[in-house]
Amino acid sequence: MADYDETLAFIASIDDAPTADEVCRLLLGLSSRFGLTGVIAGTMPGSGTPPSDQQRHILLDGWPDGWIDRYLQRDYVHIDPVIERIRKDRNPFMWDEAPIAPTLRREAATMNGEAREFGLAGGMAVPLVTLEGKIASVSFGGHHIELSPDDRSMLALVSVYAIGRAFRLSRPISPVPTCLSPRETEAIRWAAIGKTDWEISMIMAISEHTAARHLANAKRKLGAANRAHAVAEAIRAGIVR
Repeated sequence: MADYDETLAFIASIDDAPTADEVCRLLLGLSSRFGLTGVIAGTMPGSGTPPSDQQRHILLDGWPDGWIDRYLQRDYVHIDPVIERIRKDRNPFMWDEAPIAPTLRREAATMNGEAREFGLAGGMAVPLVTLEGKIASVSFGGHHIELSPDDRSMLALVSVYAIGRAFRLSRPISPVPTCLSPRETEAIRWAAIGKTDWEISMIMAISEHTAARHLANAKRKLGAANRAHAVAEAIRAGIVR
């Protein structure tokens, strides 16, 4: 897997990012190689969504200071040709590839002119669809952009991981309250790497019956239905890393 070391390292850094701001920083560190100095990601607001409700759809905000406020205040989401294409097309595209409706040309030209004032002369959008069928996207913008077809594909790849991390950060999971004993904790950690009750008993120098009891107690305290569920809950609670 040596040929994929950089890719795997970047994906790992996204997965480990503790905040949405850190996800943005990582994305911009990569996209800036191609002249893309801003990024935003989120879910698509429904038609007619007022500006006051559009903010909650944003998961990552790495736009230049002041632009997102201007964009929301002027309700540009409803005239933005990039947003309209994201709603209809699931393939990555450059902003200038999004058709502008004849009735919106004047408003779109005004919006694009203002975007240029913030250093967003062009960009690339990556539409995505969640398992629930919701439309989401990652959009990169900048002034002097140089993107090859391979660069576009690479940014589309990392966008998937970035918005996945953004979804998780937007819905933090509260740690499972537990009070496992030291022996129960040790037993569940061995179970997490596939050890059987007998193997755990040998490692911990206890009887197989006692090993099974420690695991049963851990399962009960974790509110788990079975061994695999107990391991998953222990990982979620930070007991197993």
